[in-house]
Amino acid sequence: MTDTAAVDPSFPPSTASSVPPSIPSAPPGTSTGSGASKKRRRRRGWLIALVVFIIVLVIGYFVAEKIARNYAEGYVRERIVAALELPNGDGVGVDLGGGSFLLQAAAGRINTLGVTIDKVDVGELSGAAVVSATGVPLNPKSAVETMNIDFTLDEDQLTTLTKSVSDVELDGVSIDGDVVRVSATLSLYTLSVPISVGLTPGVGGGGGDIVLTPADISVAGQTLTAEAVQEGIFGSIAAPLLAPRSFCVASELPAALTLTGVRTEGKTLVVTLNGDGIVLGGDLSTKGTC
Repeated sequence: MTDTAAVDPSFPPSTASSVPPSIPSAPPGTSTGSGASKKRRRRRGWLIALVVFIIVLVIGYFVAEKIARNYAEGYVRERIVAALELPNGDGVGVDLGGGSFLLQAAAGRINTLGVTIDKVDVGELSGAAVVSATGVPLNPKSAVETMNIDFTLDEDQLTTLTKSVSDVELDGVSIDGDVVRVSATLSLYTLSVPISVGLTPGVGGGGGDIVLTPADISVAGQTLTAEAVQEGIFGSIAAPLLAPRSFCVASELPAALTLTGVRTEGKTLVVTLNGDGIVLGGDLSTKGTC
């Protein structure tokens, strides 16, 4: 008797044609992992390109700003050299202020301008100068809104200035507080008497003269009034020191510049000139008068 393997009736009999169950495919329109990865890489590429583009724009802006500022500084230096008849641009510093210069250039004007000049000659006087201006046009035929120039003289230059005070030989000149003090020795017979006069600087001649007016007088260490000195024994020889004297500067400057103030500052004398409305590209060869 042959043994027959028991067959579980719950399982259907195997057949050679049986096919293993298939894996369901992704519904139409659904991205596979590979497609999503490609899209992420594409977005990352566009982002990198945008960042690079922005960086190039920023670098280009700063390069253009630098070029524009260099050009404007050269233009302003050239105009100042011409206006003040300087030998060259050496020692002339230009400050175009803050803010975007490209935006100012688009508007056609420099908002604020500062210029420093190491040496300016005004007739026989020589000193440093600082120019402050606003609304400076890039068009040379247009007018500046405001301009002030501070011309600074040190004590060494005051000797030249005070030569106009009198024909008396001076022993010394110095800045003493708010006055320019000159000292001299007056001789009468066998007497030698030291005299010191404090001169208050100011403006005269319709804005063209530096005027020095006696403010206080000291004779042999004693402070006197001008009237007392004039009425005393030294009156006749001291008279040249007691009268107001002037020094013309307008004849050495463009007529468009007006002398508006003279003051002491530390150990220097500061002469202030105003040039509101001046046309830097115009004819500045015409000098003022006193």
